[in-house]
Amino acid sequence: MEYNTKVPQPQQENSEGREERHTNVSRRSILPQKKIVRRREVGERLREGFPSVWPGRRMASGASGRAEHAAAAERVGVSGTHSRSGEETEHPSPRSERASQAQPETRRYLAHAALCCLACGAADVGASLFAPFFPAHAAERGLSSSLIGIIFALPMISMLLVTPFVPAVQHRLGVRLTLVGSMLGQAICILLFGFVDRLPASSPIGFSVACLGARAALGVASAASEVAAATILIADAPDRLRAQALGWAEAARGLGSMVGPPLGGLFFEYGGFSLPFLVVGAANSLLVLPLLRLPKGR
Repeated sequence: MEYNTKVPQPQQENSEGREERHTNVSRRSILPQKKIVRRREVGERLREGFPSVWPGRRMASGASGRAEHAAAAERVGVSGTHSRSGEETEHPSPRSERASQAQPETRRYLAHAALCCLACGAADVGASLFAPFFPAHAAERGLSSSLIGIIFALPMISMLLVTPFVPAVQHRLGVRLTLVGSMLGQAICILLFGFVDRLPASSPIGFSVACLGARAALGVASAASEVAAATILIADAPDRLRAQALGWAEAARGLGSMVGPPLGGLFFEYGGFSLPFLVVGAANSLLVLPLLRLPKGR
């Protein structure tokens, strides 16, 4: 039997093989280094935030220890930690804290929005209140159909002319003062309209002038109140409710236009011409009281 006595010579590696092996080795050596650096960073963060878990630093017991532990958890950014005794201590996360702070602000805004929507609805109730009975009553006083139509349309004409100037006025007076003053103006105009029937029946011109003046002033006051209410609804609305704010105001205006004529007809049947205006004017004047509770910065 013959044995092979030749010693195998190591194969010579080319330059590409050496570079590839060096790259693999360097990769394997870098990964543990990154893990070590990461562990050191985590350890330093824990040492800074939770000094009680490291030797040489003992946490006080009792309420002071729990307060210290809670402060450390807040620095590190952990919402739930374990105390030394093993009991789990829950700490509110930043998101829950923001939600708890936003709840009172949302409730306060909804209360202000309800007042503003009531103001918008009251304006349309006063404007549409006399629709069922005024045309027949005005015809008895000698007014023509065209003049009655102008009396109906005059508040909208006044709003069209005055609304562009209302923002400048409320910028000087403040939004709250503009809203309160306009609601008082609406109440006065509605109450005055209830007494135009007391004018002498022999002078249809005086009756016409009184009706036109009261309706024109009502349109000016309604324009101011609706612009001020819309300003409060939009300016104070949270982001998730801002798109719905104007919808609430428009819904309140539609409800006021819908409720006004039946309400006016009902009061006219039981109390005559003046009763609908006296009731609605008194309600508008009482609505001023809760509007005074709006913030002074408004």
